[in-house]
Amino acid sequence: MHSDAVCSPEDKSSVLSEIWGDGGGDRRFSKYPRIPVKELEKLRLRSDDPLDRYLEASKVDARKDDVVARLKADAEAGSVPAQELWSQYSKVPDWVDWERVKRGQRVFWLNAPPITFLLLHFTLIFGVAAPKINKVLTATGYLSRPTRVTFQRLLETTHWVLSCMADDGLREGSTGWEGCIRVRFLHASVRARLRNIAKTNPQLYNEAKLGIPINIEDMITTILGFAVGPLERLPRLGFYVSKAEREDFCHAWRYIAYLSGIPEDVNPLAKGADYSVSFEGSIVLHSCHPDDSTIRLAQALLTGMSYGAAELSSDHKATFELISGSRSTLPASVPVDPVTFEHRRLRFYGFYSQLTRIILNNKYCDFLGLPKKKIGWVEWAGAYGVLMFFAVLTKICRMLPFMRTWLINRNRSVLTRVIAAVLREKDPKFLLRYEPTPEKMREE
Repeated sequence: MHSDAVCSPEDKSSVLSEIWGDGGGDRRFSKYPRIPVKELEKLRLRSDDPLDRYLEASKVDARKDDVVARLKADAEAGSVPAQELWSQYSKVPDWVDWERVKRGQRVFWLNAPPITFLLLHFTLIFGVAAPKINKVLTATGYLSRPTRVTFQRLLETTHWVLSCMADDGLREGSTGWEGCIRVRFLHASVRARLRNIAKTNPQLYNEAKLGIPINIEDMITTILGFAVGPLERLPRLGFYVSKAEREDFCHAWRYIAYLSGIPEDVNPLAKGADYSVSFEGSIVLHSCHPDDSTIRLAQALLTGMSYGAAELSSDHKATFELISGSRSTLPASVPVDPVTFEHRRLRFYGFYSQLTRIILNNKYCDFLGLPKKKIGWVEWAGAYGVLMFFAVLTKICRMLPFMRTWLINRNRSVLTRVIAAVLREKDPKFLLRYEPTPEKMREE
């Protein structure tokens, strides 16, 4: 195990020092001061109370129930906890500016390729540097064992983001709006099960030490990773984002945070992009102290991605036609020679590892055990080449309004079509498929 002192982001010898410096270091606090640790600790003891109360009263089964339909039906039937929760969804807060939300969504689509790279190689790979959050992730088991399931879960998360960024994707009844509710229920169900385990097996989950599972600080950490994380890294990769675009993007994610259960009184996105960057810095210093679980989860994410990419690339023609738009579905997968498949998977693993090194620098990636000298020149050049291609293309398209519109529509069309095809046109329901159990937690 690695000590907190060695892994402190502020320590220049730390594995996180390069990431901390690239993100602005202590300059994050030049406008807004660092959040006191005691305030962040309070957030770790705060839960999503409205949903917890409803789950306790309704006994909804997140493994099979349509939670959105059930919540609405219970509210209409007069259930007080259901009505309290449903009121958050049936009434749009006065502060929501739909024009700003729409502009924020367009910022996403203009920069969609690099943002999707950043969501994996920054938000998720760096996100596992927080051991207390990892305790919840490993409790379900599915993320710590790299398989096709890991790739499937990443695709479902991507589908949720794309749905939220679709036109009217956050309006009541839309796929993105429903997705926020379903993810919130999934998190609450995991939280309830972990808290029950902690009552009889406190050695497996110490709530006094770790905080409530999936607490408000964890939820804020996650949403800032999706909102502020890409904004911080895009300029470093050669993508320009204006101040107005930053604010609009954060406004869209502010509403997503609201739908996801983050109380407005503690939502940093309510105070704008600069405050959110500062708040994220405070959370990094408070929570990010990578240990062995960081290595296991990061490797599982990259390996799971390489499994999925190798599988998709087994039919080059169909994949190219899907991207080009000449087809909208993928044929049934065909058996591939195991040796050929493993060779292809390792090449994708090298490509994703190099992308991670470009985005997160070498110290952290060395800590994770990612290859460096063993990455082939094709994978190395491919990682740099794909980022350079999109940076140049985006810069050119920003200069001309009609090209900007074309790129937004093109990115939206390709990404939406590809993700839908890989998921076999099935919208994720975010059912509780991987329950925390004492057995899984003992294995970890």
